[in-house]
Amino acid sequence: RAFALDTAAALQPVTNHGWVETYLRAGWPDSAAAVYARMAEGPAAGRAEGERSLGHLALWRGRPAEAADRLAAAALLHHARESVLGEGRDRLLRAAALELAGRPREAAAERDTV
Repeated sequence: RAFALDTAAALQPVTNHGWVETYLRAGWPDSAAAVYARMAEGPAAGRAEGERSLGHLALWRGRPAEAADRLAAAALLHHARESVLGEGRDRLLRAAALELAGRPREAAAERDTV
């Protein structure tokens, strides 16, 4: 109910990730996805982190191809914000997702961009 009063609080990265971890531990991955989706669609500052988080969640759900797509979006958003560290993290995570998806050539190419 607190987030109903201040919805911006739910979109803060630290609050957001703690809240989602609680959802996952409770066995509610769809609720976790909804929180991350709000972050990915929210203010520009949190979009990249929201996409990355959705990528992590897709990996947790065993969907590496979906994770690779989310992580590619996160990398583009971080690149646009000139966040070299954020983009690098996204690209390395994407390379791992591509490996899991059975796409080793794309994974190697992604690693080479970092």
